[in-house]
Amino acid sequence: LVRLEYQPQGHFEDKPTTCARCRDFATVAIQQNRTAWGLEVDTEYLHLVYHEGPFTRSGLSITVKKGMTGNQNIWRYGDPQETLGGTALDGADGAIPVEPGLISRMGFSVLDDSQSMVLTEDGRFFPRAYEELDLYFFGYGWDYTACLQDFYRLAGHTPMLPRFALGNWWSRYHEYTEESYLHLMDRFQQEGIPLAVAVIDMDWHYTEPGKGGWSGWTWNKRLFPDPGRLLADLKKEGVKLTLNLHPADGFAFYEEPYRAIATDIGMNPEGKDTIPWVTSDKKLMKAVFKNALHPMEKEGVDFWWLDWQQFPYDKKVDSLNNVWWINYVFFTEMERNRTTRPMLYHRWGGLGNHRYQIGFSGDAVISWKSLDFQPYFNSTASNVLYGYWSHDLGGHFEADRIDPEMFTRWMQFGAVSPVMRTHSSKSGVLNKEPWVFSPVYFNTIRNTILQRYE
Repeated sequence: LVRLEYQPQGHFEDKPTTCARCRDFATVAIQQNRTAWGLEVDTEYLHLVYHEGPFTRSGLSITVKKGMTGNQNIWRYGDPQETLGGTALDGADGAIPVEPGLISRMGFSVLDDSQSMVLTEDGRFFPRAYEELDLYFFGYGWDYTACLQDFYRLAGHTPMLPRFALGNWWSRYHEYTEESYLHLMDRFQQEGIPLAVAVIDMDWHYTEPGKGGWSGWTWNKRLFPDPGRLLADLKKEGVKLTLNLHPADGFAFYEEPYRAIATDIGMNPEGKDTIPWVTSDKKLMKAVFKNALHPMEKEGVDFWWLDWQQFPYDKKVDSLNNVWWINYVFFTEMERNRTTRPMLYHRWGGLGNHRYQIGFSGDAVISWKSLDFQPYFNSTASNVLYGYWSHDLGGHFEADRIDPEMFTRWMQFGAVSPVMRTHSSKSGVLNKEPWVFSPVYFNTIRNTILQRYE
């Protein structure tokens, strides 16, 4: 593994970045030779040739010496790459392109970290002070395991999951009530189907104009008149609870935590101005956790579903990826303030997001093509260390019925996937409760879930 940095004035960046967290590797035995032409560096695995100055194809090359044969083991700066794939945010009907990964049949790959943000000592990310090239060359031949292990050292490890996350999840975009949701939990028990995680999509909060919307922070008392009672009853059922968050629209004046948050950030608590969502605003984030999220966690919300899909970059810090940043902020907040293992369920925000565990792969179309693609999608994601994908098992939308054969096969795939979670869009006909199917499908689905637990 070689880091290749070029900055015309020699202003090199040594702070951690969104991707590279630790560059403190063991010392490597090298031989170097400087000539009038440039620099040659030899290690046990690699031979590097560099004509000092800006990187060019003729002036920078690396030969992989281990496990490779022929003349296909030489990389030259700027050469196109063919890796075994990485990952992406799914949500299409069948196959979609995936980003490059780390391992390759060519025996090498290059990770470009030039555009990533740097981490400051107070825990915030900012653009680099100087524009530069910052590349990592992975030259492992076919020792794929060593390649991924060293990326773990560079980018950080995936924290251990709480055990419950590996159980059966129930998720459906549906306007449940307190009574109907608890009845659903009881039905799982009656049918002998284990359940570990209950997901309530965005209807946990008000969504009608004047009370809520896409973003929402106030329990819908029409559906859930006593949230504390609901959460206590779910705990008696032995399930963990997560709620869907779309925070991009900020806090309207009618939201319950509005006044407390406005006071903490210096806004008029009696005003009508919406508090905009700015993830890079440390004072705002502190007020949001204190006044909106931590109180719900104390009531019984175990973790959050961060369903960010709105504006791509932070409103105050240029080029700061909002998906990546909000995942980082929420997870580190849990690390600091919880005694249990922190866990986050979120959308893919790029390299480094494996540090925040469970990914939501997006709204997949209900089709055989989508099911056919997801095993491949799971496999290539491991090539960027993103193992814990949570798919909408059975697909999400664009269908007028559930094909029981397709759903059953999708559940069988889900049983050997990292996370087993069904989901579907807000439609009365897209019901995936196992007992709505004929006995042959019901028994297969039930046995599949039981096999998951075994």
